Amino acid sequence: MPSPFPGMDPYLENPSQWRGVHQRLLTALTQLLNTDLPAGLYADSEDRVIVSPGRNIYPDVGVLRFATAPNRPLDSGRGGVATLLETSADPSFYVRHETQPPQQQITIRTVDSKELVAVIELLSPTNKRRGKDREEYLAKQAELLASDVHLIEIDLLREGVHSVAVSQEDIQTRGEGDYVVCLHYGGSGEEFEFWLSTLRQRLPRIRIPLTDGLPDQILDLQRALDQAYDSGPHRRGTDYRLAPIPPLSETDADWADSLLRNAGLR
Repeated sequence: MPSPFPGMDPYLENPSQWRGVHQRLLTALTQLLNTDLPAGLYADSEDRVIVSPGRNIYPDVGVLRFATAPNRPLDSGRGGVATLLETSADPSFYVRHETQPPQQQITIRTVDSKELVAVIELLSPTNKRRGKDREEYLAKQAELLASDVHLIEIDLLREGVHSVAVSQEDIQTRGEGDYVVCLHYGGSGEEFEFWLSTLRQRLPRIRIPLTDGLPDQILDLQRALDQAYDSGPHRRGTDYRLAPIPPLSETDADWADSLLRNAGLR
């Protein structure tokens, strides 16, 4: 069953859900690309991007911190038999993730030489939150912008600091949008193309540049999002009676309330 929203579903933006959304959307985008890419090219998702020989770019890496485990007395009120737990000592150490695990991106490469043609980044909350993770993302972005590799950045998150390559000022000259896709053709300097969409609009069909002599491929973001939504637990696991996180503006909240009531979800 599709999302009740015509474009991006704001309930998917909740940071607690985004990791699963991110993975399913990358999978859907990769499948659509490989359906239509011409012979000699393929799309895949990677944890690491090699822009040029000797230069590797890694996404954010999870850091593990070890500490003495706190005492955790057994809960005897739950009943049942727990012989193994009762005779086991507390572990000496426990592990806590301090940052997000590696975040994948989509790459398009040539079949013969594995040359990197394009990188598609789907931004996550850590990419838009001031700090080490965002600084690493911007460093990776700068390296790609200085190369001959095409860069496509997809930002479907309303919350956070502006992080796509095209400036916020340039975007504002063309209007306002809740979501933005930025395209930088490899080797084109400071020239960018971008697509804007609002909560009430269908996500755009965007261009994906390929190698010289081949036309740009058209990628339907809404189709990919619909596939990701249908393949996940979102309709079953989302309580549309509640307000989304992050919250909507007053006018968008009123519009969403009417939409969800008409769909029988409130």
